[in-house]
Amino acid sequence: NIIWTDNGREYIIDTIYSHFNQVQIVIYPLNNGLYRIKIHKKPEVGNFGPLLNNMIIRESLLSILVRITSLYANRTVRYAASVYTRPFVERKKYLDEAIDKNSHRSHESILGAFFPYMASK
Repeated sequence: NIIWTDNGREYIIDTIYSHFNQVQIVIYPLNNGLYRIKIHKKPEVGNFGPLLNNMIIRESLLSILVRITSLYANRTVRYAASVYTRPFVERKKYLDEAIDKNSHRSHESILGAFFPYMASK
């Protein structure tokens, strides 16, 4: 989750509770036009960046660095999950299934299923 808080107190981590909430990136605007970033993560989550806990950054860098950090946080959490399968492995599995399912059919009949208007000619 990405949280913006502009009150003077520290954000309470348990405000958004979920079993799937592995990482929270909290943005605190400072009085001098800079922003403090606080990153809360569960202990089993590995390291990611480019933003690190308690970094102070300029407004011009805020959106891109928060976006990249959130993408890397998501990737770190997904890759660590035991049930996660990388996309290319999933694609290969589906291709193998399609090949096995259609290996007995001719190329013409397969193309005819996708392009029925061509099969009648």
